[in-house]
Amino acid sequence: MPRRAGMPELLTHLVPVIDADPEGYNQVIAGTRDARDVADFESYRAQVAAALDVLYTAARGEGAITIHTSPTYRTLFLEEPYLGLWRDAAARGVELLVHPHEDLPGGSVLVHDAAHMREVIQATCRRLRDAGLPPAGYRGGYFGFDTHLVATLEEAGLAVDFSSALGIANPARAVEWPADFLTAQPLCPRDYRHAACDHPRSRVLSVPLGWDGEVASLDGHSLFNERATMDELRRAWRAVAARAHRSGQPQAVNFLFHSGYMLDARWRDQAAAFIGEVIEGGAAVVRPTRVPGAGSRAG
Repeated sequence: MPRRAGMPELLTHLVPVIDADPEGYNQVIAGTRDARDVADFESYRAQVAAALDVLYTAARGEGAITIHTSPTYRTLFLEEPYLGLWRDAAARGVELLVHPHEDLPGGSVLVHDAAHMREVIQATCRRLRDAGLPPAGYRGGYFGFDTHLVATLEEAGLAVDFSSALGIANPARAVEWPADFLTAQPLCPRDYRHAACDHPRSRVLSVPLGWDGEVASLDGHSLFNERATMDELRRAWRAVAARAHRSGQPQAVNFLFHSGYMLDARWRDQAAAFIGEVIEGGAAVVRPTRVPGAGSRAG
C-alpha cells in the first residue's frame, strides 16, 4: 500500500496486538479438550516466539502482547517459566496487556461483576509489577467490557484499552460496542458505549480494532488477521486511511493476531506482510503508550 502521489499521508497509527491465549482455549472452556494439554509450555513457547518474531521483524519491535488469566488458568501465565517469555518481550520494547478471560461453562462471563474484575485486574497487575513487568494496557476476553472497568483500569494504571470491536454485540459475553468507535478516544466513565459526550473523559484511551465501516462483522471486515484474507485486511486499512483524509484527523486502531495460529506459515506470513505494507504506506506502527493521547485526560 504505497503512498499515492499528490496525496500526502495524514498520520495514522496502527498498534499490532498479539492475543496470546493458548491455542485450544476455546475447546477447553467448551469441555472438549484437556486444560493441561493446551498449556504445555514447550508448545506454548513456540507459538509465542513465532508471534513475537512478527513484531521484532515486520513491526520493528513495536506492538503489544496479552497475558492470559482466567478461572482455568488463574496464575499459570503469571509464573515461571512463562514470565521469562514476557521478560524477553519487554526487553525488546514490546508492551504487555492484562487479558482476563472470565469465562464460565455455558458461554457466560463474569465481566459485569465489578468486585470480581477489580480483584482479578489488581492481582494480575501486582504480580506483573512484582516481577518487574509493569503492564501498559488491557484487553477484555472476547472483546468483553463494562463501564465499571473504566475506573478500575485508571486505578490500576492501565492507560490503553484494546477491547473495542466496532458494532459487535454479544450480550452473553458482555460485548456491546457501537459502530462509531472508529479511532482511538478516551472512554466515557459513565457509559463506555458513548463515543461522544459533554463531560470529562477518563485517562483510559480506547484503541479499537481497525474496521472497514461496511458490515458489523469480524469476518472479512476488520483488522483481525485470522478472520480475513490479505485483500480484506488491505480494504479495511484503506477505509481507516480514507477516514483520516475525509476528517482531516489522524486515526489510531489496532491489528489483532493470535499466537496460537503463528506456527501456520499462512497466518504468520500474512500478519508480517500486512504490517510491512502499512509501514511502507507511511503510517506509524507503534506500541500502546506511543499512541497519541495515551495516558492523558480529555476534558
